[in-house]
Amino acid sequence: MSEAENPQMEQVSPPAPVYGPPRDLLALVDPTAHSIFGTWIREGKSLRSPGQALTTLVFPFDPPQEFRLLIVARRVRGRESLNVTLPVGNSQTMVVLEGFGRLVSGLSLVSGATADHNETTYFGRIFHGDAPVSLEFASAPDYVHVRASQELIIQWQGDASRLSLDQRFWSHIPPRRIALSVYSAETVFVIDRVELLPGPIGARYRPDLARMRPGGPGMGRPYRPFGPPPWVMAGPPPSSAPQTQPEETPSPPETAGVRPGPRLPTEPITHFEEEPPEQVTQWKDSVGLIEFPLASGTGFVAKEKLIVTNSHVIEGAFAEDLEITFAGAQEGRYRVQKLLYEDPARDLAILYVDCPQKPVPIAFVTELRPGDKVAIISNPSLGNTELILRNAIVAGQVAARVHKKGYDFYQITANVNPGSSGAPLFNWQGEVVGVIAMKATEEGERELGQALRNLDQSFAKIMPGVIRRGMAFSIPGNALVKAIEEAEKELQQPTGRANDLHAERALFEKLAVAGVLYLLKFAANVPDEVRAQEQLVRMRGVPRLAAGKVKLVELMPEDQARKIRLALDASEAREILAFCTNNVDQRLNALKQSPHVDQNRVKLLEALMRTVNTLKRYSDSPPTTYQAYSQAALQQSENLKDQVTRLAESFTQLRPAYAD
Repeated sequence: MSEAENPQMEQVSPPAPVYGPPRDLLALVDPTAHSIFGTWIREGKSLRSPGQALTTLVFPFDPPQEFRLLIVARRVRGRESLNVTLPVGNSQTMVVLEGFGRLVSGLSLVSGATADHNETTYFGRIFHGDAPVSLEFASAPDYVHVRASQELIIQWQGDASRLSLDQRFWSHIPPRRIALSVYSAETVFVIDRVELLPGPIGARYRPDLARMRPGGPGMGRPYRPFGPPPWVMAGPPPSSAPQTQPEETPSPPETAGVRPGPRLPTEPITHFEEEPPEQVTQWKDSVGLIEFPLASGTGFVAKEKLIVTNSHVIEGAFAEDLEITFAGAQEGRYRVQKLLYEDPARDLAILYVDCPQKPVPIAFVTELRPGDKVAIISNPSLGNTELILRNAIVAGQVAARVHKKGYDFYQITANVNPGSSGAPLFNWQGEVVGVIAMKATEEGERELGQALRNLDQSFAKIMPGVIRRGMAFSIPGNALVKAIEEAEKELQQPTGRANDLHAERALFEKLAVAGVLYLLKFAANVPDEVRAQEQLVRMRGVPRLAAGKVKLVELMPEDQARKIRLALDASEAREILAFCTNNVDQRLNALKQSPHVDQNRVKLLEALMRTVNTLKRYSDSPPTTYQAYSQAALQQSENLKDQVTRLAESFTQLRPAYAD
């Protein structure tokens, strides 16, 4: 935002060359002049954020190149993030604190990767009720650290040019300014203190940088593509967060969330680059690409007409939405007939597909030892693109057998990417000994990165090169064998229990996403007469006789509403809405007749569908009076929030134990 666009903003000057005394930044703020998207409210010496999406407070101060920033904040309403923008060298970064609806904190963006998908990602609760929380930030041209209640939660070092702001949401923040932002209109923070301490932060505030090696966490580790937009409804937060360990821990504790099995090799396992033998590569034709409009992954023929994949690959899709494509000698595209088996906790699913591809052999003995050679055949996506590499083969070795929240996995030294979910893991004899689980891989990678940032090098000697050179988690083959046995039993039954239970979850996920999109469209599609009436109400106030009846909402700013309307009119958003609303009536009616699903939950799904239909009607034809618009917006958003929360809680026990 330029000075011409916002004359209230002061001209930003270069960084101050001389460090001065501590500065009380709150005392410098004029809320009227320095607020963007809603005016922050002065409460004594504190400032309260308005209930406005993307609301931002910009501090009229030129920070030096190195400084510490102390903030005391209270979240008094809502559950979304406080975002703190900091200048770092010649760049800017935004510290997200408890964002994405999942207790996620981190720097966004790092090399284009959002805070929930880069090396700074931290899971854990920071704000507890409305209690004040002390936050400390240290910034230097190549370094950022963040502490919450004295706990170090983020530590990053590298080239500041890797850092940036997400211009989709934060283009209004001026360069080289410190700013506070609140993402959600339903969330309100009170800021009691903002104090800047200029001067070199020194070794005291980054004591372990000398031990960090190039290529390690926070220093250029390859990033994963963007996650979903933060306004898409996410699942519940993880049950526990990675715990920060003391700086000088002599050996790797189990609190890092991953504990090595008993049979570790005596010599370090190096990154493995040997080409897999023909016994492995001959099975490429039996590995397929599973697709539906919102996602893709890998599946393989484990028995005649039985396709194995991850449960999360097909999450949010009915069986009839899914297609699997095989390349090679028996190339073809096939529809999924039904789902025979699903275990969300283990992240396994088995589909029935009438296809001619040969089944891959399953190893009779699936136990693996550290150092064993293995290979993966999958269909990974190429970075943040729509390109998919068909039947890619990567080789590696078994690093360890690890245990995570009730389940065992093999940790493999091999690079995998989104799209590798559900891929078969082969031994060197060409037999399947496991199934790649990308959700476990992503969380395990974050936890190992956190451990390596906070522990000494003894942990890196046990798991060498894992973070720097790639890793994968595999579901053990014995779990796969049991799943196939259960699928074969289901195939003999006419009832379709697994298919109905999956359809119930998929219907909920479709309706939740559709509800969010229609709510956004409703909030953005404000008639001109409603905006005019809102201005009159704000100027004159609500008549005394109507004060108890009228509930007011703050309308979305017109420029933001225009951007959202354009985004929702784009082909991608229309495709998502069409997918999420297609055949939902028929599926709900079928679930009412099913003996396998909880009919109380079906009633909740009916209520959610009514809310979604009402939101669609309002988004297409919104009320034309401010009072009616406000009442509809408040009522329908509350209905959607309550119904989605209740249904999500009822499905919690069916979600993967290690899910985000």
